[in-house]
Amino acid sequence: MAYGSKKIGVPPPGAVGFKSSVRVLMSATQTISPDTITIVNFDDVGEDGLGEFNAATHKFIPKETGTYLLIFSACWQKTSVEADKKIRTSIFIGSSGISFEDKHTAIADWIVGKTTIIRKLNAGREITARVEQGGTGDWTLGNSTDGNYFEAHRIA
Repeated sequence: MAYGSKKIGVPPPGAVGFKSSVRVLMSATQTISPDTITIVNFDDVGEDGLGEFNAATHKFIPKETGTYLLIFSACWQKTSVEADKKIRTSIFIGSSGISFEDKHTAIADWIVGKTTIIRKLNAGREITARVEQGGTGDWTLGNSTDGNYFEAHRIA
């Protein structure tokens, strides 16, 4: 976190008054096959003061019960020539979807899907960012420089 030109240190886990805040990115591209709901392989942890994101399982597990702002952005790169394809960007609690954005593509090389929700979460619940695409060819999620990220911020 920056303030002006100075860096501000993140308080240690469990510090009084410090709320959960996570921002994770992708270090590589990820191929998404048709008609599958796929967990996005976020593995580059940019911010995680309480150690709540597991880069190996790609899951956010809040340590505190509270109200969270959840944001997920996915930038798709088409690798087939289909003219119309449905893509879905989703946030899940366990196996249940809680926030979705559906888009239908035209003939475009890149498309961004983004979903945001404010939701009460209990400590210990597993939150994942997932994508799905309908069609016959694979699509690719770009890396973080292409606009793929997941954020979770406790706001109350």
